[in-house]
Amino acid sequence: MTDKMSKEEARSVLNEFLSRNHLELVANVKAYVLNIVDAIEPEHKKVVLPKAVGEQWDKLVANQPSNSEGSSVDYALLDLVNKANDTNDNAGFRQLSDWWGRIPDSYRKLIDAARYGWVPKSDKLYRVKVYGIDLPALFYWKRDDGTLSFVQGGAGQPETEFTMDEIKQWHLENCEREEVIDDDND
Repeated sequence: MTDKMSKEEARSVLNEFLSRNHLELVANVKAYVLNIVDAIEPEHKKVVLPKAVGEQWDKLVANQPSNSEGSSVDYALLDLVNKANDTNDNAGFRQLSDWWGRIPDSYRKLIDAARYGWVPKSDKLYRVKVYGIDLPALFYWKRDDGTLSFVQGGAGQPETEFTMDEIKQWHLENCEREEVIDDDND
């Protein structure tokens, strides 16, 4: 067997092999081998997907059968291919279908998301320059009382970072903004 597999799959295959060959009867062999497998750290990280795409993918996979003909992931991919040309998006998979059609290697990403899980893609954050005041590095600041103020500088402070939804909520769409670059390499 040369296919890569998750820790859970390896544990299942080893459990079946040891039971089939009656090696569980040999003093603690089965427990010892399965403990080794449990000690393996997973190599795969969860796939980063847009939140709506991940939720739609989970729903699509959950509603598929799994049988000797194929897994629920196989059927979900087949269903996705069939829905890609469907202009009537009654099932609510339009964002998933659009994402799948424009992202390179989307099949692998969706399969890995079903296999290893997924995490939502973080919203981009922006620092919004104060409109109409010609001072360098003067940015809007979210105050605790729910109002806006401004601050000079403020880099790295969450109070000066806005999502696009917040920018729209505060009607700051026409203001100059700069994207916040995250230094974490998670």
